[in-house]
Amino acid sequence: MRILTLNINSHSRNFNKKEYENTINEVVDYIEKQKIDIFTIQECSQTHNEALVNEKYLQNYIAADNLVPIKKDNCAFLINKKLAEKGLNYDWTWTGMKYGYDIYDEGLAVFLKGKINEADSFYFSKTHDYNNWKARKALKINGSCCNNNYIIYNLHMGWWDDNEESFKDQFEFLQSKIEKKCHNVDNVFLCGDFNSPSNEKNKGYDLVKKYGWYDTYELANEKDDGFSVLEKIDGWRDNEIKGMRIDYIWSLKKILVNKSQIVFNGTNRRRISDHCGVIIES
Repeated sequence: MRILTLNINSHSRNFNKKEYENTINEVVDYIEKQKIDIFTIQECSQTHNEALVNEKYLQNYIAADNLVPIKKDNCAFLINKKLAEKGLNYDWTWTGMKYGYDIYDEGLAVFLKGKINEADSFYFSKTHDYNNWKARKALKINGSCCNNNYIIYNLHMGWWDDNEESFKDQFEFLQSKIEKKCHNVDNVFLCGDFNSPSNEKNKGYDLVKKYGWYDTYELANEKDDGFSVLEKIDGWRDNEIKGMRIDYIWSLKKILVNKSQIVFNGTNRRRISDHCGVIIES
């Protein structure tokens, strides 16, 4: 089984339509060639004022909520459209998390090469205000893939040192929700941008491990440096950065992981975002 997570930063301050199309094509090509089974996307966005997609074109879409309708330039919608054109069928879901840059619906998406039985979303930040840039949601699916049943959470966490919306408060609330929902499945995965470097002690990374989650990078028999951020980005402008591991795939169970790799880093496929992707093979 292969799982990919990527903060795609689809609609940034310097949005360029041609570059966006190239990014979509690059991701779809990688998914096809690597035969990805599960992939989660953060900062998977759309233009707020763009035209709506007619529901009949939402192929294999499983709604997590009905709060923000899908628009024609929605990143997940376009990825699924390209996949379908290649004869690749994935169940998928998307949720809008917050209003970004005064123009975009910033969201989360999950794709499953199998069947999504249930999709849901909920806020784990204190604020549920869609117009507040600190709003944070989880996108959860319960589905079957590779002859097993999984729960997948796609997450984009806040920062440890944020006095209003701390990582600690967010994750502990999230953990309380997860513990009630993780029964009767083969495994649970937390995927996404955690905004918590693995080398910072007694902060976010260590908190997740404290609750019994396994970092699949550490479990991997074969791995690279794991750096998913290679330069200064929003939220880390004041840091001297040579490389950080802040994007993760966490497993509730200790599983065999053959390989963990960074992708879209300029060496293993071209750069398409300010984050690199993380792929594991188990």
